[in-house]
Amino acid sequence: MEQRIKVVWGKKGNMLLGRQIKEHCHTCYQLYYILSGEARFIVGGQEFRAPGGSCFLIPPMVYHLSLPIEEEGTVCLDFKMLIQDPELQQLLAEIPERFTDSGPLRKQLLYVEENWISRDPAKQKKISDLLYALLLTFGMERMHAEEKPGSRHVLTDGYSDLTCSVLAYIERNYAYPFSLEELGSQLNYNKNYLCSAFRKNTGFCIIDYLNFIRIRHAVICFAFYGQDVGITCEVTGFSNLSHFSRTFKAFTGLPPREFRRAFTLSSAEVNSKIFAQEPILGYRICALEEAIHSLKHIGQTAARLLANGAE
Repeated sequence: MEQRIKVVWGKKGNMLLGRQIKEHCHTCYQLYYILSGEARFIVGGQEFRAPGGSCFLIPPMVYHLSLPIEEEGTVCLDFKMLIQDPELQQLLAEIPERFTDSGPLRKQLLYVEENWISRDPAKQKKISDLLYALLLTFGMERMHAEEKPGSRHVLTDGYSDLTCSVLAYIERNYAYPFSLEELGSQLNYNKNYLCSAFRKNTGFCIIDYLNFIRIRHAVICFAFYGQDVGITCEVTGFSNLSHFSRTFKAFTGLPPREFRRAFTLSSAEVNSKIFAQEPILGYRICALEEAIHSLKHIGQTAARLLANGAE
Protein backbone atom coordinates (compact mmCIF):
# COMPACT_ATOMS: atom_id res chain seq x y z
CA MET A 1 0.00 0.00 0.00
CA GLU A 2 1.34 3.42 -0.97
CA GLN A 3 2.22 5.62 1.98
CA ARG A 4 0.03 8.68 2.34
CA ILE A 5 2.77 10.50 4.23
CA LYS A 6 6.47 9.79 3.92
CA VAL A 7 8.94 11.46 6.29
CA VAL A 8 12.15 12.27 4.44
CA TRP A 9 13.87 14.20 7.25
CA GLY A 10 13.42 14.26 10.98
CA LYS A 11 15.62 15.95 13.55
CA LYS A 12 15.51 17.20 17.13
CA GLY A 13 18.03 19.97 17.54
CA ASN A 14 19.20 22.87 19.66
CA MET A 15 18.77 26.24 17.97
CA LEU A 16 21.88 28.01 19.22
CA LEU A 17 21.99 31.68 20.17
CA GLY A 18 22.38 33.84 17.09
CA ARG A 19 21.71 30.97 14.69
CA GLN A 20 19.36 31.57 11.79
CA ILE A 21 18.12 29.71 8.72
CA LYS A 22 18.42 31.64 5.49
CA GLU A 23 15.55 32.03 3.06
CA HIS A 24 14.74 28.96 1.00
CA CYS A 25 11.89 26.66 0.04
CA HIS A 26 11.32 22.93 -0.47
CA THR A 27 9.36 20.66 -2.77
CA CYS A 28 8.06 18.91 0.37
CA TYR A 29 6.04 19.91 3.44
CA GLN A 30 8.00 21.01 6.52
CA LEU A 31 6.70 20.71 10.08
CA TYR A 32 8.24 22.54 13.03
CA TYR A 33 7.39 21.93 16.68
CA ILE A 34 9.13 24.18 19.22
CA LEU A 35 9.83 22.07 22.28
CA SER A 36 11.27 24.86 24.44
CA GLY A 37 12.45 28.44 24.21
CA GLU A 38 11.25 30.67 21.41
CA ALA A 39 12.04 31.16 17.72
CA ARG A 40 10.99 33.73 15.14
CA PHE A 41 10.18 32.84 11.55
CA ILE A 42 9.20 34.58 8.35
CA VAL A 43 6.97 32.32 6.23
CA GLY A 44 5.53 33.55 2.96
CA GLY A 45 6.60 37.08 3.86
CA GLN A 46 4.83 37.11 7.26
CA GLU A 47 6.81 37.22 10.51
CA PHE A 48 5.63 35.41 13.64
CA ARG A 49 6.95 34.28 17.00
CA ALA A 50 6.95 30.58 17.88
CA PRO A 51 7.22 29.99 21.65
CA GLY A 52 7.52 26.54 23.21
CA GLY A 53 4.52 24.40 22.29
CA SER A 54 4.08 26.07 18.89
CA CYS A 55 3.61 23.84 15.88
CA PHE A 56 3.34 24.96 12.27
CA LEU A 57 3.39 23.49 8.79
CA ILE A 58 5.11 25.07 5.78
CA PRO A 59 3.62 23.98 2.43
CA PRO A 60 5.80 23.11 -0.58
CA MET A 61 7.50 25.95 -2.46
CA VAL A 62 6.71 28.58 0.20
CA TYR A 63 9.76 30.70 0.99
CA HIS A 64 10.69 30.82 4.65
CA LEU A 65 13.55 31.71 6.99
CA SER A 66 14.25 32.01 10.69
CA LEU A 67 15.56 35.10 12.45
CA PRO A 68 18.53 34.90 14.85
CA ILE A 69 17.73 32.95 18.02
CA GLU A 70 17.51 35.28 21.04
CA GLU A 71 16.73 32.78 23.83
CA GLU A 72 19.00 30.07 25.21
CA GLY A 73 17.60 26.55 25.42
CA THR A 74 15.52 26.79 22.24
CA VAL A 75 14.93 23.25 20.99
CA CYS A 76 12.80 22.20 18.05
CA LEU A 77 11.61 19.19 16.10
CA ASP A 78 11.98 19.56 12.34
CA PHE A 79 10.28 17.16 9.91
CA LYS A 80 10.12 17.23 6.13
CA MET A 81 7.39 15.13 4.53
CA LEU A 82 6.01 14.07 1.19
CA ILE A 83 2.20 13.98 1.24
CA GLN A 84 0.71 12.11 -1.70
CA ASP A 85 -2.93 11.93 -0.59
CA PRO A 86 -4.94 14.61 -2.48
CA GLU A 87 -7.63 14.71 0.21
CA LEU A 88 -5.05 15.27 2.92
CA GLN A 89 -3.41 18.00 0.85
CA GLN A 90 -6.78 19.75 0.57
CA LEU A 91 -7.37 19.37 4.30
CA LEU A 92 -3.97 20.87 5.10
CA ALA A 93 -4.77 23.83 2.88
CA GLU A 94 -7.76 24.62 5.11
CA ILE A 95 -6.21 24.29 8.59
CA PRO A 96 -4.58 27.23 10.43
CA GLU A 97 -0.91 27.55 9.49
CA ARG A 98 0.10 27.68 13.19
CA PHE A 99 -1.33 26.34 16.42
CA THR A 100 -0.24 25.85 20.02
CA ASP A 101 -0.42 22.49 21.77
CA SER A 102 -2.98 22.71 24.56
CA GLY A 103 -3.72 19.05 25.20
CA PRO A 104 -4.53 17.55 21.77
CA LEU A 105 -5.11 14.05 23.11
CA ARG A 106 -7.76 15.38 25.52
CA LYS A 107 -9.41 17.41 22.78
CA GLN A 108 -9.44 14.53 20.32
CA LEU A 109 -11.02 12.09 22.75
CA LEU A 110 -13.61 14.66 23.80
CA TYR A 111 -14.48 15.12 20.13
CA VAL A 112 -14.90 11.37 19.73
CA GLU A 113 -17.06 11.12 22.84
CA GLU A 114 -19.31 13.97 21.68
CA ASN A 115 -19.68 12.90 18.05
CA TRP A 116 -19.32 9.12 17.77
CA ILE A 117 -23.10 8.69 17.54
CA SER A 118 -23.35 11.09 14.60
CA ARG A 119 -24.45 9.61 11.25
CA ASP A 120 -22.72 12.38 9.31
CA PRO A 121 -20.21 10.60 7.00
CA ALA A 122 -17.77 13.48 7.30
CA LYS A 123 -17.75 13.27 11.10
CA GLN A 124 -17.49 9.48 11.00
CA LYS A 125 -14.41 9.73 8.82
CA LYS A 126 -12.82 12.32 11.14
CA ILE A 127 -13.44 10.07 14.14
CA SER A 128 -12.00 7.08 12.30
CA ASP A 129 -8.88 9.04 11.37
CA LEU A 130 -8.44 10.36 14.92
CA LEU A 131 -8.68 6.92 16.45
CA TYR A 132 -6.38 5.46 13.82
CA ALA A 133 -3.75 8.06 14.70
CA LEU A 134 -4.15 7.45 18.43
CA LEU A 135 -3.99 3.68 18.09
CA LEU A 136 -0.99 3.96 15.82
CA THR A 137 0.77 6.00 18.50
CA PHE A 138 -0.06 3.44 21.17
CA GLY A 139 1.26 0.63 18.99
CA MET A 140 4.48 2.33 17.90
CA GLU A 141 6.73 0.44 20.32
CA ARG A 142 5.54 -2.96 19.08
CA MET A 143 5.69 -1.86 15.44
CA HIS A 144 9.25 -0.59 15.90
CA ALA A 145 10.33 -3.91 17.41
CA GLU A 146 8.89 -5.85 14.47
CA GLU A 147 10.00 -3.67 11.57
CA LYS A 148 12.83 -4.75 9.32
CA PRO A 149 15.98 -2.61 9.59
CA GLY A 150 16.78 -0.43 6.64
CA SER A 151 18.02 2.92 5.40
CA ARG A 152 16.30 6.29 5.41
CA HIS A 153 18.64 7.59 2.70
CA VAL A 154 19.50 4.95 0.10
CA LEU A 155 17.70 2.15 -1.71
CA THR A 156 18.40 -1.29 -0.23
CA ASP A 157 17.00 -3.56 -2.95
CA GLY A 158 19.09 -6.73 -2.99
CA TYR A 159 20.87 -5.95 0.28
CA SER A 160 20.93 -8.58 3.03
CA ASP A 161 19.28 -7.99 6.40
CA LEU A 162 22.74 -7.75 7.94
CA THR A 163 23.80 -4.99 5.55
CA CYS A 164 20.52 -3.16 6.21
CA SER A 165 21.22 -3.40 9.95
CA VAL A 166 24.64 -1.81 9.40
CA LEU A 167 23.06 1.02 7.38
CA ALA A 168 20.46 1.63 10.07
CA TYR A 169 23.04 1.59 12.87
CA ILE A 170 25.26 4.13 11.10
CA GLU A 171 22.34 6.44 10.29
CA ARG A 172 21.27 6.43 13.94
CA ASN A 173 24.76 6.85 15.40
CA TYR A 174 26.83 8.81 12.85
CA ALA A 175 27.15 11.81 15.20
CA TYR A 176 28.91 9.77 17.90
CA PRO A 177 32.40 8.24 18.08
CA PHE A 178 32.38 5.14 15.85
CA SER A 179 34.26 1.87 15.98
CA LEU A 180 33.88 -1.34 14.02
CA GLU A 181 34.34 -3.26 17.25
CA GLU A 182 31.32 -1.57 18.82
CA LEU A 183 29.27 -2.13 15.65
CA GLY A 184 30.17 -5.83 15.70
CA SER A 185 29.24 -6.04 19.37
CA GLN A 186 25.86 -4.42 18.76
CA LEU A 187 25.01 -6.73 15.86
CA ASN A 188 26.66 -9.86 17.33
CA TYR A 189 29.01 -10.39 14.39
CA ASN A 190 32.77 -10.38 13.97
CA LYS A 191 33.87 -6.99 12.57
CA ASN A 192 35.82 -8.61 9.73
CA TYR A 193 32.77 -10.58 8.64
CA LEU A 194 30.63 -7.43 8.80
CA CYS A 195 33.08 -5.53 6.62
CA SER A 196 33.23 -8.34 4.07
CA ALA A 197 29.45 -8.79 3.89
CA PHE A 198 28.82 -5.05 3.63
CA ARG A 199 31.33 -4.55 0.81
CA LYS A 200 29.94 -7.55 -1.05
CA ASN A 201 26.42 -6.03 -1.00
CA THR A 202 27.21 -2.37 -1.55
CA GLY A 203 30.62 -2.16 -3.19
CA PHE A 204 31.72 0.21 -0.43
CA CYS A 205 33.38 -0.27 2.93
CA ILE A 206 31.57 0.54 6.16
CA ILE A 207 33.73 3.57 6.95
CA ASP A 208 32.99 4.96 3.48
CA TYR A 209 29.28 4.81 4.25
CA LEU A 210 29.79 6.40 7.66
CA ASN A 211 31.65 9.29 6.04
CA PHE A 212 29.01 9.58 3.32
CA ILE A 213 26.24 9.95 5.92
CA ARG A 214 28.27 12.50 7.87
CA ILE A 215 29.08 14.59 4.80
CA ARG A 216 25.51 14.28 3.53
CA HIS A 217 24.32 15.82 6.77
CA ALA A 218 27.00 18.52 6.60
CA VAL A 219 25.96 19.48 3.06
CA ILE A 220 22.37 19.94 4.23
CA CYS A 221 23.51 22.01 7.23
CA PHE A 222 25.53 24.31 4.96
CA ALA A 223 23.08 24.58 2.05
CA PHE A 224 19.86 25.08 4.02
CA TYR A 225 21.02 26.61 7.29
CA GLY A 226 24.38 28.24 6.59
CA GLN A 227 25.61 26.55 9.76
CA ASP A 228 29.06 27.36 11.12
CA VAL A 229 31.81 25.00 9.90
CA GLY A 230 33.10 24.25 13.39
CA ILE A 231 29.65 23.43 14.73
CA THR A 232 28.91 21.26 11.70
CA CYS A 233 32.17 19.37 12.20
CA GLU A 234 31.14 18.62 15.78
CA VAL A 235 27.51 17.63 15.17
CA THR A 236 28.42 15.29 12.31
CA GLY A 237 30.76 13.25 14.49
CA PHE A 238 34.21 14.31 13.31
CA SER A 239 36.85 14.52 16.01
CA ASN A 240 38.81 17.39 14.45
CA LEU A 241 38.36 20.06 11.81
CA SER A 242 41.20 18.96 9.54
CA HIS A 243 39.77 15.45 9.19
CA PHE A 244 36.34 16.93 8.51
CA SER A 245 37.71 19.28 5.87
CA ARG A 246 39.66 16.53 4.07
CA THR A 247 36.66 14.20 4.05
CA PHE A 248 34.25 16.91 2.93
CA LYS A 249 36.51 17.87 0.02
CA ALA A 250 36.95 14.22 -0.96
CA PHE A 251 33.17 13.82 -1.35
CA THR A 252 32.25 17.22 -2.80
CA GLY A 253 35.45 18.56 -4.36
CA LEU A 254 35.31 21.76 -2.26
CA PRO A 255 36.52 22.69 1.23
CA PRO A 256 33.60 23.15 3.64
CA ARG A 257 34.09 26.91 4.06
CA GLU A 258 33.97 27.47 0.30
CA PHE A 259 30.94 25.22 -0.08
CA ARG A 260 29.10 27.09 2.68
CA ARG A 261 29.98 30.46 1.12
CA ALA A 262 28.64 29.38 -2.29
CA PHE A 263 25.06 29.11 -1.09
CA THR A 264 25.36 32.42 0.74
CA LEU A 265 26.33 34.19 -2.48
CA SER A 266 23.45 32.66 -4.43
CA SER A 267 19.86 33.92 -4.40
CA ALA A 268 17.02 32.05 -2.73
CA GLU A 269 15.41 31.43 -6.12
CA VAL A 270 18.54 29.85 -7.58
CA ASN A 271 19.15 27.80 -4.44
CA SER A 272 15.60 26.45 -4.46
CA LYS A 273 16.01 25.22 -8.03
CA ILE A 274 19.21 23.46 -7.02
CA PHE A 275 17.51 21.92 -3.96
CA ALA A 276 14.69 20.58 -6.14
CA GLN A 277 17.04 19.01 -8.70
CA GLU A 278 19.55 17.23 -6.49
CA PRO A 279 18.50 13.90 -4.88
CA ILE A 280 20.19 14.69 -1.56
CA LEU A 281 19.06 18.31 -1.24
CA GLY A 282 15.59 17.22 -2.37
CA TYR A 283 15.57 14.45 0.27
CA ARG A 284 14.97 11.75 -2.36
CA ILE A 285 15.99 8.17 -1.66
CA CYS A 286 18.19 6.76 -4.42
CA ALA A 287 20.85 4.12 -5.01
CA LEU A 288 24.05 4.55 -3.01
CA GLU A 289 26.12 5.18 -6.13
CA GLU A 290 23.72 7.92 -7.25
CA ALA A 291 23.70 9.47 -3.77
CA ILE A 292 27.50 9.69 -3.69
CA HIS A 293 27.50 11.11 -7.22
CA SER A 294 24.94 13.70 -6.05
CA LEU A 295 27.40 14.93 -3.40
CA LYS A 296 30.06 15.38 -6.06
CA HIS A 297 27.59 17.13 -8.36
CA ILE A 298 26.46 19.46 -5.55
CA GLY A 299 30.11 20.39 -5.05
CA GLN A 300 30.49 21.18 -8.75
CA THR A 301 27.34 23.31 -8.60
CA ALA A 302 28.71 25.15 -5.56
CA ALA A 303 31.95 25.84 -7.43
CA ARG A 304 29.94 27.40 -10.28
CA LEU A 305 28.01 29.54 -7.78
CA LEU A 306 31.29 30.81 -6.37
CA ALA A 307 32.57 31.63 -9.85
CA ASN A 308 29.37 33.50 -10.74
CA GLY A 309 29.33 35.35 -7.42
CA ALA A 310 32.97 36.40 -7.47
CA GLU A 311 33.72 40.00 -8.24
